[in-house]
Parts: sequence; C-alpha cells; structure tokens
Amino acid sequence: MRDFPNFIQPPLYATDQEKQFSDVLIEFNKQQPGYLKYIVHTENMRRIAALRRLLGKDQVNASNNPQLFNVITKLCKGLGVNMPIVFTYGNRDIAAITDVMSSGGACELFVENNAFTLGTKDSLYIFVSEELINSTQLNENELLVLIAHEVGHAMANHSLRTLTYQSNFIQYIVDIDAKNKIKKMMSDKSFSRLQEVTADRAALIACRNVDYVCSMLDKLGKVHPELMDYDDSESDHPNNRKRIEMIRLFAKSQLYAECIERIDGFPVDKSRYIYTESDLQVHIMRII
Repeated sequence: MRDFPNFIQPPLYATDQEKQFSDVLIEFNKQQPGYLKYIVHTENMRRIAALRRLLGKDQVNASNNPQLFNVITKLCKGLGVNMPIVFTYGNRDIAAITDVMSSGGACELFVENNAFTLGTKDSLYIFVSEELINSTQLNENELLVLIAHEVGHAMANHSLRTLTYQSNFIQYIVDIDAKNKIKKMMSDKSFSRLQEVTADRAALIACRNVDYVCSMLDKLGKVHPELMDYDDSESDHPNNRKRIEMIRLFAKSQLYAECIERIDGFPVDKSRYIYTESDLQVHIMRII
C-alpha cells in the first residue's frame, strides 16, 4: 500500500523516539504490505460500530450542541486537521456499554469526566462525556486542551503501538536489530510517557496558548492530587509537574514555531523561540 508512509508518519511535533518507531514500521510494511494498516482499521471500525449502535445518537453538530461543536471546530483549525465525527455520552450510556461490552475494547474508556478518540487520523471519532462538558471545573479553553490532547494521540497513531503488540506482528520482522528495537519500545514505560508529551504538544498547537495547557493540568492536579508530583519512573504517564515543565519548553522551541508556520501557511518570527529541536530533545529526555 503506497500510502502507508503517509498513514503511519507521525506529526512534526512527535518526539524523536516515536519517529524512529514509525521508521521501523515503514520498513516492516515493505515486507508485509498492508498488514498493519489492515489490523488497525479492522479493530478500530469494530469498536466504533459497536459503540455507535449502543449510543444510538446523532453526532454532534452546530444545532444540537453548539458549545462542543465550536470547541472542536476551533481545535481542528488550530491543529490543521479535518473535522472528526463527535458523540457525547451520559451515565445511562456508560451503564449500557458496560453491560454489553464487559471487558476489553473501548469499554474502560467510558467513564465520567472523560474524553477519548477512536479510529485513526484518516477516520477519527471523538467521544466526550456530558459530565465533562457541563463541568464548572474547566473553562472552554481548558476543555479544548483536554480534547486536543486525545486528538493528538490519534494524529500520532498511538493506538498502533498497542495493536501491533496484541497482533504479535514482531514475529514477522526479519531484521534482528529492528525486532529488538521494537520490543524495547513496546515494553519501555518511558516510551509511553513520551507519547503523552506528544499529545500535550498537540494540545498546545490547537489552543496556541501555553497557559491554557498548564491551567488544565494544574486543575486536574487539584482534583486528583496524586497526579501532580508522584514517582512516575514505572508509570505510563509523566506526572503533571513534569508535563507542565515540558510543555513550557516546547512553547519556546523552534519546533513549535515550525508547526505553527506549516499549519497557518505564513512565516513565524523564530527569534522568540530559543530552543532548537536538538536542545528540546535533550531537555525532554532529562525530565522524562
């Protein structure tokens, strides 16, 4: 499948490690054309079809949910991506989905105060809880940041790491060095933490204000104090203190400026952005 490199290619703002992971997958696709894209689309569409049947709702539009529609529209403009299909869900939906989809799949994502994505950057679905939309804890900008973080995971094809692990595709990789590299990345908790860094970068690009991102993370830390400053060495997520530190670094980087420049289509004065891409990588790896 000639379009696989475009399908798998991580966004410009992804960390170096994720770009290396994608390079290995592109080489694997040359040996097994279409295999990875097939399993990703098959699994995602299976989940989405089941959830749409359970929810039985119209997708969000400007008439039935103008607030959320405006947030998603602004988010997509900031990130330079197409409008996804968006659904909301409430407590009754959570109960129904839990009864029918008792384990696996997307069931564990359907909880109160949550937003998540399914699909890929080519075919993206966003699910947002009604409780999150109606919450007084987050203002509209912070809600955008939270949803954009989840969109960032999808734009970077982060679900592919899990799906490739579950499909046991490693056995088909011929190159020993590539096989060992993939094994390490799939088991390395720091790689998962770097994926969160990438998703936070997407949130900043979407809202264009680093204070909005930090405010959202700070509020989540106040609601859930255990998120703010724990030992994350064995965790999939960096603690919120580190996330705030790393997103402030990205906001001052030439990589961020280049992302804005490409999306908006006009030059950005890079003199304000003091960190080169290599400087940024060094700082991130020190923190992570």
